[in-house]
Amino acid sequence: MVSGGTGPQEELLPELKNREHTKGERRRQRTSISYTDVEWARIVGAAAMAGKRPGAWVAEVAHDAARWRLRGLPAGREVLVELAEQVRSLRNVLANVGGNLNDVAKHANATHEVVSIRGQADAVLRMVRRVVGRADEQLGEVAEVLRS
Repeated sequence: MVSGGTGPQEELLPELKNREHTKGERRRQRTSISYTDVEWARIVGAAAMAGKRPGAWVAEVAHDAARWRLRGLPAGREVLVELAEQVRSLRNVLANVGGNLNDVAKHANATHEVVSIRGQADAVLRMVRRVVGRADEQLGEVAEVLRS
């Protein structure tokens, strides 16, 4: 067991790991970073979940984010933002399909021209509404994560 650090998080923690060693190049101290108490508590918690020391976890996550960004790929928060945009776009397409299908069902009810497909159209409309509802829930969850 090792001490979890200084300050309010001095409880004993299981042995935490450092980053993996690199071959051929020695790591050097490059910077010093300041955190608020809330930021540090989040970092300590996330690092503990990964079984790492906070500094090792921050360095690993920052390096991964830099590699992704340099490749032109979204990283971290950007992934959630992009995902939310895609889900929102699909949700809007489904909502439009549902609206069009509802118009077809109204026409079928008014003219009795396509009575044979009324039940099928209603079933599809119910499915579209369920999917749009789930998309709205997912978007709400992503928005909550992005706000925190």
